[in-house]
Amino acid sequence: MKATKTKHPDHRYIEALIRHENVLISEIYKNNAATITKLIVSNNGTAEDAQDIMQEVLLALYRQGQNGFILTCPLQMFLYIACRNRWINKLRGKKPKQVTIQEISGFMEDATTAVQDFEEQEAQDRLFSKHYQLLGPSCQEILRLSWTENDTTQRRYSLIDIAEKLNLSYDYVRRKIGECRQQLLKMIQADPDYQLLKEM
Repeated sequence: MKATKTKHPDHRYIEALIRHENVLISEIYKNNAATITKLIVSNNGTAEDAQDIMQEVLLALYRQGQNGFILTCPLQMFLYIACRNRWINKLRGKKPKQVTIQEISGFMEDATTAVQDFEEQEAQDRLFSKHYQLLGPSCQEILRLSWTENDTTQRRYSLIDIAEKLNLSYDYVRRKIGECRQQLLKMIQADPDYQLLKEM
């Protein structure tokens, strides 16, 4: 069983990304852009590459934050390791051989576990989304509603709610939702990336 995650004070930056709070978002760039640029430029990249990498990581943080991601370490260390890992992957794509990164001192192991958890969750979400998109329209709609909060009741749609909303019988929705979940699970488990995730 995984230990309960303790929210770091810097988690406020994740909340700022979700709420589009420009002052704190500007602070993220002000406090981190120079370090990320130095890291990328020191390792065969450009200032533009650094900007792209940081933007990708912040966008991923925004998405994961919406899904409940909790930052458990200083954001500066987290961004450094996440950007470093993403840049290594890009370099490997250009040169399919071992890549050695010239490190910048002062950023070490504290954030490694947090970044690994984040990257694992991001990979799981990509795998889920990939196979969800392959489901038929009726499966997608029924599953989407089963995970969506009803604006009126502030709770997830029940099977009765879904049946009424889609003008279908309760029995049909109950049977269909089970079939759709099973189909999605089989597709995910048959994907080679699923095995890689299990080994992470």
